[in-house]
Amino acid sequence: MALSHHGMKRKPLAVSFGFLAAVALVAASVLALRRPAPALATPAAAIDDATVSFLVRFGVHDAAPRAWDGSVAVESGALLALRNWHPRPGDRVETDRWTLATRRGPNFQRRAWEEEPSEAPLAYTLTPGIVVDCKTSAATRARFATGNGNFDLRPQELEAGKRATFLDGAVVVERVPAAGVLSAAESQNDAPAALALPGGEVWVAWLAYRDGQNQVVARRLSGGNWGAVTPVSERPGDVFAVRSARDRQGRPWFVWSAQVGGNWDLYGRCLRSEGWSQVERLTDDPQPDIYHALATDSNGNLWLVWQGFRNGKSDIFARRYDGAAWSPAERVSSSGVNDWEPAIAADGRGRVHVAWDTYDKGNYDVVVRTWEGGRWSDIAAVASTPKFEAHVSLACDGADRLWAAWSESGMQWGKDSGFLVKKEATRLYQWRTIQLAVRSGDAWLEAGEVERSLPEELRGYNDQPQLVADGAGRVWLLFRHRTLRIRDTHSNAPAHRAAWEIFATTAEGEGWRTPVPIAFSQGRQDLPAGAAPDSHGKLWLAWATDNRDFEEFLFSRAEVRAARFPLPAAAGAAPRLRPRSAPELRTFPVHASEAADLA
Repeated sequence: MALSHHGMKRKPLAVSFGFLAAVALVAASVLALRRPAPALATPAAAIDDATVSFLVRFGVHDAAPRAWDGSVAVESGALLALRNWHPRPGDRVETDRWTLATRRGPNFQRRAWEEEPSEAPLAYTLTPGIVVDCKTSAATRARFATGNGNFDLRPQELEAGKRATFLDGAVVVERVPAAGVLSAAESQNDAPAALALPGGEVWVAWLAYRDGQNQVVARRLSGGNWGAVTPVSERPGDVFAVRSARDRQGRPWFVWSAQVGGNWDLYGRCLRSEGWSQVERLTDDPQPDIYHALATDSNGNLWLVWQGFRNGKSDIFARRYDGAAWSPAERVSSSGVNDWEPAIAADGRGRVHVAWDTYDKGNYDVVVRTWEGGRWSDIAAVASTPKFEAHVSLACDGADRLWAAWSESGMQWGKDSGFLVKKEATRLYQWRTIQLAVRSGDAWLEAGEVERSLPEELRGYNDQPQLVADGAGRVWLLFRHRTLRIRDTHSNAPAHRAAWEIFATTAEGEGWRTPVPIAFSQGRQDLPAGAAPDSHGKLWLAWATDNRDFEEFLFSRAEVRAARFPLPAAAGAAPRLRPRSAPELRTFPVHASEAADLA
């Protein structure tokens, strides 16, 4: 039968998300006792341009292990912290110095039933690095001394998405967001959402897990300071995810999915001038309502979309809040099979776009529908090849064009696969990449290919795309890249430990800007991130990390971090968009009786 996390027909959520999270956290915590957690200094999230963080990677071209011990001195500024980028045993990072080395990475050991290779395995080197946080001015200079040579730089001259190299290319320096921890130490934390209000406030909400339950909590940045962690949901319980947006009055709304009495429904509340509103139950069907998303249109209406199970299958639904009342729920999808995980975006002309992935044709395709002039358009295909196309994200740019990004894998994805299967389908994580399309008027266009624009070390296994427009209307793509503990593990073998890290890039000219690493974002594949442009045109990011190290790749501690993204000072070349043509692909079913088997 089909091996799919979506599935053509799937039972409603009978097992609590909170229970699964608890099992994962407890198991990972027990495993983490095998080694000490990395000790990292974590300054507060920077809220001014004077605080600069940058990543320094040592020995990027080393063919053999080499020591990179060294120190740094900051002139005409202040060194705030040094942090170990990818902690491994034997590393030491102190106040202004470090003991680090490149080292040989382990190779995959072939199993007994596999043929011996005809050549030696490819040797690869693990690269160490540090993140430097400093208070700067235009005159600030950071001087580095290592056993392999010295170099210096001016931190404020570093630009996100442009790498600087030193010592004949052996050292690479990149600007990164100056991140700080927002979550409390007494809880495990996950699933952040970010919201910026017109008055300059920034909110980050997330799930805090403690004593077998989780709760929606939030912090507010106002007047240059982060407030205390504040409960949003009334009491701890079994909560799946939280999303945030503003209403017509500029009030922040928080909506979450919670399991109450054996069923998942959506609940929400807003913060008024007199305090928190009462919690409202926003769905009331006896089957699960999950995977919700929020957006505010140009008329001030707050839109809520979600995936709801009805009569054993899932559809996409929507409601809108006009500042006084919520409209009745309406079904947006029309397929007779499962529709999944909606995304939403609003442009400056009153249009609201909703996209989702559907199993309508027996594989996963991405479709979109637009609300305009008081009615819904017909459903239009965004990606409808026989490949796996899912996990869509939407954003509208400054020209009111709709951008869509999604995850892609092979044909017959998740169907019959295994040792005795004669016709192999695409295994669940055989490969992953990101595709993107832009709608201008009625035409779908494409920017340069994302994968082809990436540096070699970031190609392959990129997933979970997320789009957000900055204050200038430029669309940024966030994605997660996988680093395996054993880099040459074959895709038909269990990966056995990895770290997925977030990177950010934007289309420029024929290609894409060099991705900006979001330092300390390592964790599991589906750790979500929040992103929001503020009233000053700055872009805020919030993300979860489990602080796994890069030797055992085991859970250490779940935290939520936030940072103001260091946008480039000058706009790059406008993306060159060209007509998009979908390839003609043919496939032959490996599971001819799938529909009957799943009926």
